[in-house]
Amino acid sequence: MSAQEATAGAPGEIEEIVVTAQKRIESAQDVPLSVAAFSGDTLERAGVNTVLDLQRLVPNMAITRGAQTANVRLTIRGIGAAGNSGIDPSVGTFVDGVYVPRPGALLTSFNDMAGIEVLRGPQGTLFGRNATVGGILFRTVDPKDEFGANVELQTGNYGKQKYSAMLNLPVGERLAFRLSGLYDSIDGWAENRLDGKTFGERDTTAGRAAMKWDITDNVNWTVKVDYSKIGGDGTVENEIDPNTLTTASRARLNLIFAGNPPDLNDAFDRKSNQRIIGDVDDEQWGVVSDLSWDLSGGYTIRLLSGLRSWENTQYESDTIYMPRDLIARTGAYDSDSQSHELQLISPVDELFGGRFDFVSGLYYFQEDFFIGETSDMGADFCSTLVPAAQRPACNASANKIGATVMEFNQDATNYALYAQGNIGLTETLDLVLGARWTNDEKEGSYVQLVNNQFSRSFRAPENTDLEKDDDQFTYRAGLNWRPNGDVLVFGSYSTGYKSGGFNSGAGNVALGQRRLFDKEESENIEFGVKSTLANGLARLNATVFRMDLNDFQDRGFDGTSFIVTNAGNLRQQGVELDGDYVVSDNVRVFGALGYLDSEFTDYPNAACLPYPAQQNPQCTQDLTGESANFSPDWSGSVGAQLEGDLGVGDVGYQFRTDLSYMGEMGVSGLNDGNPQNLQEAVSLLSARFSLLFGENRNWSVSVFGDNLTDEGFCSTRFYQPLDSNLQLRDPVSGGTVVRCQVAPPRTYGVSLKAVF
Repeated sequence: MSAQEATAGAPGEIEEIVVTAQKRIESAQDVPLSVAAFSGDTLERAGVNTVLDLQRLVPNMAITRGAQTANVRLTIRGIGAAGNSGIDPSVGTFVDGVYVPRPGALLTSFNDMAGIEVLRGPQGTLFGRNATVGGILFRTVDPKDEFGANVELQTGNYGKQKYSAMLNLPVGERLAFRLSGLYDSIDGWAENRLDGKTFGERDTTAGRAAMKWDITDNVNWTVKVDYSKIGGDGTVENEIDPNTLTTASRARLNLIFAGNPPDLNDAFDRKSNQRIIGDVDDEQWGVVSDLSWDLSGGYTIRLLSGLRSWENTQYESDTIYMPRDLIARTGAYDSDSQSHELQLISPVDELFGGRFDFVSGLYYFQEDFFIGETSDMGADFCSTLVPAAQRPACNASANKIGATVMEFNQDATNYALYAQGNIGLTETLDLVLGARWTNDEKEGSYVQLVNNQFSRSFRAPENTDLEKDDDQFTYRAGLNWRPNGDVLVFGSYSTGYKSGGFNSGAGNVALGQRRLFDKEESENIEFGVKSTLANGLARLNATVFRMDLNDFQDRGFDGTSFIVTNAGNLRQQGVELDGDYVVSDNVRVFGALGYLDSEFTDYPNAACLPYPAQQNPQCTQDLTGESANFSPDWSGSVGAQLEGDLGVGDVGYQFRTDLSYMGEMGVSGLNDGNPQNLQEAVSLLSARFSLLFGENRNWSVSVFGDNLTDEGFCSTRFYQPLDSNLQLRDPVSGGTVVRCQVAPPRTYGVSLKAVF
């Protein structure tokens, strides 16, 4: 069975998902990990079209993007990292087995997906560094040995349009090609009162070409080349949460902006009042080469190589979201990476009488990463943000365009070797042992130019060379017990590692060598059971875990500058459940549930609340015993799927609905214990209904919708930029004015699809 396939089985049996979580092709039910796996068909029916949609199906997972499209934050079990910085991610991401170092490169629409696997818990043995709390494996469809094609047209509200097509072309018995592409656009859903225009426009063009060549009966080679481009205004709706306004701060904003302040009344009315001029140009391409050689005795040698290039440039004005021309920013991100992995994979059930098998490998990775930022002082900067006595000098000053220029460069190289084996202690009990040695070498530089003296209120000049080397031994030990063919009981202890690095954040304080921070380590204890029940009609899986992070890398914001430190220690523990039940040949129900108990076990020097931090820049607070952001007590989803024949000609139907739930949690990138950053619990309902026509159900028409109850909520929250300059901080509560990034509204549409 190919790793691309999900077998539905005979009527009345549950779908089998195959995964590659252990570098082998296996049933998800045979993998002793907490895995949430979905086939391409499931993703389509559930309306999961981008990485941002994935969290609706996976408990203990949150995915958000910031004001910059490059800032994608992937969070598993409450732990993640901002994507628009030099800090490495906590969740490793892989496309067709090749590591993608920057989460912002994942924002493109899914194109010809075979499946997605979400691995929860440290993956330090088989996947290495920067998978401290988990990994996400994206798999695209391989070329097949039979002709196939499809075309889909989609339209929806807010100007939604999507066109996609695929062609699979075999050439003889040993060679096949596959081409796929899409265009996906939307006009945006928020209206700006300031100019009467709609914003949030986005368009994506993506394509992939793949070749699969069985060179001999034992040697095969798959090559995939992909390209995508994202355009539009790049903006999201960042509204002031009126619940965080005091009488004083509301009056202050009305005074500063002379009766035309930003929207102060309703964050969820899909209307804004701010200067919004934006443009994003996001372009990436990648190559994956997968060459495997099956040797005598059942061994396989595999060479997996990849190249990936991602460039993102985004212009934004106004960057503090006010109805004046204050500060404009051009952000640039450029990542060029390569990786090469040589694997030796043993046969299963053949060594030492079927009592031993293993996977092992050598790994090399290198990335050149660049972050750039240019800030311009707008026409209203001096009259709004500068004290009255200094305004004449400010107005007369030069270099308002390009007032500040920042460049961050990093060259990172990673070497590793690993092995993991299964040792049969008895017919039903296996011992799992694995280890990985990793070496990281990083060199970098941070240069900040301040070309206008009045921009020193938000940027400080700096020129710093940086260097950091790390090495780490990570390992895994576990026991797997199979009392029968339908049940797997497992327990494991595993470790993970995220490399140290450099703080790339710009601010009004020069950090120098304070930009360095050390590595982060994780330890995880898990006990779980995977079971297939009721003669194949049901599946029930459960995992109990405790995960400890030591020298936790946390990123704080003091109103103008970001800084990453090894903040302390964090404990995340909980339960993850998922179940699936085939009620009849036509009806299936499913669900997943996550419980998470989060606690800082040592965090004595956390950032203060905004007002105390303004009064004393050295202020800290002890958050030991408090929970981390993005750590809801409860999260989960339930759903149902119905399919069958209408009994009228060759017409069938499919219906799927999903209800997801995310409990109350902090949704800020800063852990400071501020209740202003809490997002109340929210439930989201989605559905898709399809009619299928023809003897082979080749034609279909579908209607679909997401957030059908039109829930208004904040996907992230952050403090009003330059709130101290605007004198918005509150001495009573210690808080400030908070911005809410408003999540998408109800969307719906219709699609037509033909499969050949």
